[in-house]
Amino acid sequence: RSTRLVRRFVLKRKTRTITIDNQQYIWWYELGAETTINLSPINDKTSIISIYFPLDTIHKHEHPIFDIYNETIIMKKDNEEYCLKIISPKMVALIISNLSFNEFTTRRHVFYNGFDLLLKWNFIISDVVTGVCW
Repeated sequence: RSTRLVRRFVLKRKTRTITIDNQQYIWWYELGAETTINLSPINDKTSIISIYFPLDTIHKHEHPIFDIYNETIIMKKDNEEYCLKIISPKMVALIISNLSFNEFTTRRHVFYNGFDLLLKWNFIISDVVTGVCW
Protein backbone atom coordinates (compact mmCIF):
# COMPACT_ATOMS: atom_id res chain seq x y z
CA ARG A 1 0.00 0.00 0.00
CA SER A 2 1.24 3.44 -0.79
CA THR A 3 0.30 6.75 0.79
CA ARG A 4 0.22 10.17 -0.84
CA LEU A 5 0.21 13.59 0.86
CA VAL A 6 -2.52 16.07 -0.11
CA ARG A 7 -4.16 19.17 1.29
CA ARG A 8 -6.89 18.70 3.90
CA PHE A 9 -10.39 18.33 2.43
CA VAL A 10 -12.32 17.19 5.48
CA LEU A 11 -16.05 17.68 4.90
CA LYS A 12 -15.97 19.36 1.53
CA ARG A 13 -19.52 20.47 0.58
CA LYS A 14 -18.99 21.90 -2.89
CA THR A 15 -21.56 20.10 -4.99
CA ARG A 16 -20.99 18.90 -8.51
CA THR A 17 -23.52 17.89 -11.16
CA ILE A 18 -23.38 14.70 -13.22
CA THR A 19 -25.78 13.29 -15.82
CA ILE A 20 -26.22 9.53 -16.18
CA ASP A 21 -28.88 8.02 -18.49
CA ASN A 22 -30.56 11.42 -18.96
CA GLN A 23 -30.95 11.84 -15.17
CA GLN A 24 -29.12 14.65 -13.39
CA TYR A 25 -27.62 14.19 -9.95
CA ILE A 26 -25.65 16.34 -7.58
CA TRP A 27 -22.78 14.84 -5.64
CA TRP A 28 -20.27 15.89 -3.01
CA TYR A 29 -17.72 14.11 -0.89
CA GLU A 30 -16.28 13.96 2.61
CA LEU A 31 -12.80 12.76 3.54
CA GLY A 32 -11.77 11.33 6.88
CA ALA A 33 -11.97 7.93 8.57
CA GLU A 34 -14.50 7.07 5.88
CA THR A 35 -14.20 8.53 2.40
CA THR A 36 -17.84 9.21 1.53
CA ILE A 37 -19.59 10.08 -1.73
CA ASN A 38 -23.05 11.62 -1.31
CA LEU A 39 -25.54 11.46 -4.20
CA SER A 40 -28.90 13.12 -4.72
CA PRO A 41 -31.21 13.56 -7.71
CA ILE A 42 -31.07 17.19 -8.78
CA ASN A 43 -34.85 17.53 -8.50
CA ASP A 44 -35.11 16.01 -4.98
CA LYS A 45 -32.31 17.04 -2.67
CA THR A 46 -34.03 15.42 0.33
CA SER A 47 -33.21 12.00 -1.11
CA ILE A 48 -29.57 11.18 -0.37
CA ILE A 49 -27.53 8.03 -0.87
CA SER A 50 -24.15 7.98 0.87
CA ILE A 51 -21.52 5.47 -0.19
CA TYR A 52 -18.71 5.20 2.35
CA PHE A 53 -15.33 3.53 1.99
CA PRO A 54 -14.06 2.82 5.54
CA LEU A 55 -10.37 2.62 6.39
CA ASP A 56 -9.09 -0.74 7.49
CA THR A 57 -7.92 -1.01 11.10
CA ILE A 58 -4.24 -1.09 10.06
CA HIS A 59 -4.33 2.54 8.88
CA LYS A 60 -6.68 4.13 11.43
CA HIS A 61 -3.93 5.19 13.87
CA GLU A 62 -0.85 5.06 11.67
CA HIS A 63 -0.20 8.84 11.74
CA PRO A 64 -1.42 10.71 14.85
CA ILE A 65 -0.77 14.14 13.23
CA PHE A 66 -2.26 13.44 9.80
CA ASP A 67 -5.66 12.17 8.71
CA ILE A 68 -5.48 9.16 6.44
CA TYR A 69 -8.23 8.42 3.97
CA ASN A 70 -8.91 5.98 1.15
CA GLU A 71 -7.93 7.73 -2.07
CA THR A 72 -7.79 5.22 -4.95
CA ILE A 73 -9.14 1.73 -5.59
CA ILE A 74 -7.39 -0.70 -7.92
CA MET A 75 -9.88 -3.35 -9.03
CA LYS A 76 -10.63 -5.84 -11.80
CA LYS A 77 -13.72 -7.00 -13.64
CA ASP A 78 -13.97 -9.19 -16.75
CA ASN A 79 -10.14 -9.29 -17.12
CA GLU A 80 -9.98 -5.47 -17.22
CA GLU A 81 -8.16 -3.51 -14.52
CA TYR A 82 -9.46 -0.19 -13.22
CA CYS A 83 -7.65 2.38 -11.10
CA LEU A 84 -10.17 4.95 -9.88
CA LYS A 85 -9.91 7.77 -7.41
CA ILE A 86 -12.83 7.38 -5.05
CA ILE A 87 -13.87 11.03 -5.29
CA SER A 88 -13.65 11.20 -9.09
CA PRO A 89 -16.54 11.68 -11.53
CA LYS A 90 -15.69 8.27 -13.06
CA MET A 91 -16.31 6.55 -9.71
CA VAL A 92 -19.53 8.52 -9.22
CA ALA A 93 -20.71 7.51 -12.72
CA LEU A 94 -19.85 3.86 -11.99
CA ILE A 95 -21.85 3.93 -8.75
CA ILE A 96 -24.88 5.70 -10.20
CA SER A 97 -25.00 3.47 -13.26
CA ASN A 98 -25.11 0.39 -11.01
CA LEU A 99 -27.72 1.78 -8.59
CA SER A 100 -31.39 1.79 -9.43
CA PHE A 101 -33.06 5.20 -9.63
CA ASN A 102 -35.79 3.68 -7.41
CA GLU A 103 -33.28 3.54 -4.55
CA PHE A 104 -33.62 7.31 -4.17
CA THR A 105 -36.57 8.00 -1.86
CA THR A 106 -37.84 11.43 -0.84
CA ARG A 107 -36.78 12.50 2.68
CA ARG A 108 -34.60 9.44 3.13
CA HIS A 109 -30.85 9.15 3.67
CA VAL A 110 -29.49 5.69 2.83
CA PHE A 111 -25.94 4.46 3.55
CA TYR A 112 -23.99 1.77 1.67
CA ASN A 113 -20.51 0.36 2.17
CA GLY A 114 -18.75 1.08 -1.14
CA PHE A 115 -16.47 -1.96 -0.94
CA ASP A 116 -19.51 -4.23 -0.45
CA LEU A 117 -21.24 -2.64 -3.45
CA LEU A 118 -18.18 -3.14 -5.68
CA LEU A 119 -17.98 -6.81 -4.66
CA LYS A 120 -21.73 -7.20 -5.30
CA TRP A 121 -21.18 -5.76 -8.79
CA ASN A 122 -18.48 -8.44 -9.41
CA PHE A 123 -15.40 -6.24 -9.05
CA ILE A 124 -12.33 -7.81 -7.49
CA ILE A 125 -10.50 -5.27 -5.33
CA SER A 126 -6.74 -5.64 -5.72
CA ASP A 127 -5.55 -2.72 -3.61
CA VAL A 128 -6.65 0.46 -1.89
CA VAL A 129 -4.22 3.38 -1.96
CA THR A 130 -4.47 5.74 0.98
CA GLY A 131 -3.83 9.47 1.00
CA VAL A 132 -2.83 11.74 3.85
CA CYS A 133 -4.36 15.14 4.55
CA TRP A 134 -3.48 17.68 7.20
